[in-house]
Amino acid sequence: MTDTTTIRRVNWTAIYLGATGTMGAILVALLVVAPRKEGALDWFSPMIQQGWMAWTLPVAIFFWAIASVLVAFTILAIRFPETPRIGILRIETTRGDRLFISLLGSAFIHLIWLFFAGTPLWGALRTLPCLCRGGLPLGLKRATPTAGGAAIKPSPRRYFKTKSVNLGGYRMRLRQTTTAMALALMAMGMPAWADMEAAKAFLDAEIGDLSSLSRADQEAEMQWFVDAAAPYAGMDIKVVSETITTHEYESKVLAPAFTAITGIKITHDLIGEGDVVEKLQTQMQSGENVYDAYINDSDLIGTHWRYQQAHNLTDWMAGEGAAVTNPNLDLNDFIGVKFTTGPDGKVYQLPDQQFANLYWFRYDWFTDPKTMEDFKAAYGYDLGVPVNWSAYEDIAEFFTGRDMSYIGGPSSGVYGNMDYGKKDPSLGWRYTDAWMSMAGMGDVGEPNGLPVDEWGIRVDENSRPVGSCVARGGATNDAAAVYAVTKAIEWPQKFTPPEAQGMTFGEAGPVPAQGSIAQQMFWYSLHRRHGQARPAGDERGRHARGAWPCRPMAPTGKMA
Repeated sequence: MTDTTTIRRVNWTAIYLGATGTMGAILVALLVVAPRKEGALDWFSPMIQQGWMAWTLPVAIFFWAIASVLVAFTILAIRFPETPRIGILRIETTRGDRLFISLLGSAFIHLIWLFFAGTPLWGALRTLPCLCRGGLPLGLKRATPTAGGAAIKPSPRRYFKTKSVNLGGYRMRLRQTTTAMALALMAMGMPAWADMEAAKAFLDAEIGDLSSLSRADQEAEMQWFVDAAAPYAGMDIKVVSETITTHEYESKVLAPAFTAITGIKITHDLIGEGDVVEKLQTQMQSGENVYDAYINDSDLIGTHWRYQQAHNLTDWMAGEGAAVTNPNLDLNDFIGVKFTTGPDGKVYQLPDQQFANLYWFRYDWFTDPKTMEDFKAAYGYDLGVPVNWSAYEDIAEFFTGRDMSYIGGPSSGVYGNMDYGKKDPSLGWRYTDAWMSMAGMGDVGEPNGLPVDEWGIRVDENSRPVGSCVARGGATNDAAAVYAVTKAIEWPQKFTPPEAQGMTFGEAGPVPAQGSIAQQMFWYSLHRRHGQARPAGDERGRHARGAWPCRPMAPTGKMA
């Protein structure tokens, strides 16, 4: 009988090229989607915002390299099957076992070095080549020296047969490649160490001539950061804040810069305002360290003081934290530090941002002769920045529905007020921080009125809350509060774009920049659409007083 069985030859060259091309394409894709800053790769910014893991480019390349090695070993296992053999560890191992032992051993070497010698880990990395030459971390059989000093290669197994020389050489190359791969993987996985060059790059890109310090003094301060951070290089610190533009800059620019300069990895998460408070409460109640630092409203200063679960920065900076407290730090440079000082006179938070309470208005409209003339004819007094709530209401009524095309404004859709009304955490403090307190609820005082603060809450002689309603000594339902809430409901219905009642703080903020709003009281943040033209100014777009200026609002209910 004739055997007609056909033996199909496997095109291994095509498989090699296909695997190489696939992994190469994945690597190119990673480089394409990687974040960039000023045209250059940004190695420290997350590739997936708010992802479950810090997927920076080095982390992605690390896992790509692991995947590449696994693909290579899979192909080798199919084309060149092997039987387990006993190496220096006196256990049977295959290629995959030896790769695993290599990576695991490398990790343990670094952990042991870190435990006994601390950072940096370059000493541990230098140890590996010496061990790898003997094959120890890879679990390979050590070659036996002859009298002449040459090493005898292990005899090829039976299945190598006629290809013993080539495969023997290939095996040695594979060992060397695997060792190099293990070293490369560990190098990519190591933390970034303090870098003065990164500090100079940060000063060039972000500071420039904005500082009152000379460039030499700036670099000296950066050098202090590098030196002070040296004992903590490689440490991971997790910070959280709500998602607003100020904190986005901190997360995307300052945190990676600090990591590059100091070698301390900062992960700055951005979450919802309510979520920040929830995480903080969870940590305080459970004792579990969810985050190392919180950027939270100074309204929590009383909580921090009473529970004593946040560091008293005044004592800490003078004592335990003196070595890592910037010698150039001057608390008087901070705006609003009195709002982050507890009743005991100690600072528990450093001000990170300010919600300045402002009155915003269209200066170009308010100073237009025709507009001023029409307003005085209707209300009997000059148009200007209102000094009381009645004047604000008159101005809102005057501009709502007015044709402003004669001064280059909209012919329709003009409103005399802007606000927001969607159920949201921002609506709560809109009432307490703004409407009610600015109407005169609570006692006069800075940072807070005593014994009734600007939220209408009464505290006792030990600064403990005892009541918020009038019946319990508070003011949340007193005459000023009722008047404020009435107007907060009435004005959005009469003088505000209808869609505003379905907006949150962040959504309503940019609306005045669209050019159809005449004024807004209790304005917390300045917004302008990206790419939108500024209002009227000189030929270079500058504004001596500003066509859309702001004025501070006094905490007594009057608008100065």
